[in-house]
Amino acid sequence: MQSRFTQFVCIAALVTPALTIPAAAQAQMTQTANGYLFRLQSTAGKKLDFLMQTSHHMAMPNMPGMPANMRNMSNMSLSSPIHEVITAVHGDVLTLSMTSGPAQMNGRPMGKARTIVMKMKNDGEIIGSSASGMQNMSFGDLFAHPIQIGHTYVIPFSIKGAPGSPFSMTGSDKIKFVGFKQYNGIRTAQFDVIFSGSSSFSAGHPGSGTAHMQGTGVQLISVADGWPERFKMTTTQTMGNMGGKARGMPSMKTTMIITMTRK
Repeated sequence: MQSRFTQFVCIAALVTPALTIPAAAQAQMTQTANGYLFRLQSTAGKKLDFLMQTSHHMAMPNMPGMPANMRNMSNMSLSSPIHEVITAVHGDVLTLSMTSGPAQMNGRPMGKARTIVMKMKNDGEIIGSSASGMQNMSFGDLFAHPIQIGHTYVIPFSIKGAPGSPFSMTGSDKIKFVGFKQYNGIRTAQFDVIFSGSSSFSAGHPGSGTAHMQGTGVQLISVADGWPERFKMTTTQTMGNMGGKARGMPSMKTTMIITMTRK
């Protein structure tokens, strides 16, 4: 299974204008001599609800004539409900319908709810999606084998935009299986994550340029059913040369905190 941390972040941008985070499919855990083996346990009709919340702060360097309120832009908050249903199971493949939204920005309605449908193998690999950009994701396979408490795993990933899109992204997750933790009376598996990556828009695009990202996060997954109980990460993104040299756009820095909780 790909890193759940990166899966949440990357699928999110394909779902709504506001960032949303799909939960991983239901799983079961088996203890082996080599560690703990996580596998997707899926039942048609299974329903889950989550609340995703993000806060953003963007800052730009000073430029001649730039208004003060542009140098440090106001904080922005987004929230969106997420509803997921396993609609079918065939062997080791499940079909997952995920609806996100409608979102709110700073407490005001933003956009409409949007639904995507994914097909996933029981190790979490996405093998089909109604969102075309998700077909171009490639992740390392952390959960293909048993994982051990205290061990750290480096998982590379790459994303290409949908056909015709100038977007691409590469990077890696450094994931540590910390162990088990009680959260709100529920036994969970805790994973600490260090994320780093870079993205780019191809030349000639109005928003062409590069961005470098890094962040840290904690994922708590219910041992009983494998669904996330809580997910939180903090990321920092630095964008440079946006719009190309001819446009003279300054570098910008964005800090974002994402939290997802199970209802």
